Amino acid sequence: MYCEFLRLNEDTELISAADISNNGKYIALSNRIIDGNIKILFVNEGKSKVIKNIHVKNIKTLKFFPCSTKLLSVCINNKINIINILDESLLNTAILHNWSNRLDIFSNGNFIVFGTVFNYAGIWDIEKGYINYKLIEHDCIVSSIATFNDQERVVSSSLNKIKIWNYKTVEVIHNLNG
Repeated sequence: MYCEFLRLNEDTELISAADISNNGKYIALSNRIIDGNIKILFVNEGKSKVIKNIHVKNIKTLKFFPCSTKLLSVCINNKINIINILDESLLNTAILHNWSNRLDIFSNGNFIVFGTVFNYAGIWDIEKGYINYKLIEHDCIVSSIATFNDQERVVSSSLNKIKIWNYKTVEVIHNLNG
């Protein structure tokens, strides 16, 4: 593993996205130069592998699911892929139009929430394939978004406002102004 980290250290200026799994066993990296590939480091084994041709353009976001073996990757053209890192299979795909680089995955792994550049927070129901772009409105671009462990509440923020809301009822629970 030491040799693998030395090679990684040489290429740090080329990393465009990275994430570590919840169990700490895997690190996912994408490279700015090589389009569409993801490098997976197996921390305990001291090995790595490259999952090739996941996207046709540069990857801008990587995020592990709570189960730690599924990975969400987002390309600069806003195409999202969900990948099983162990067998390299593509599990699901979608295109999120007008989103703003901010997303989070519910702890059950069934929903992804995201912020859009058109002032809304939205949600993707992965199992049903349904995407709702306009759940909660903000005054400007949604700059941050996160989920609570209760699998019902979401917090989204924009330049001057933080909203805590229930995604099932689409009701704002708390509205904090800056």
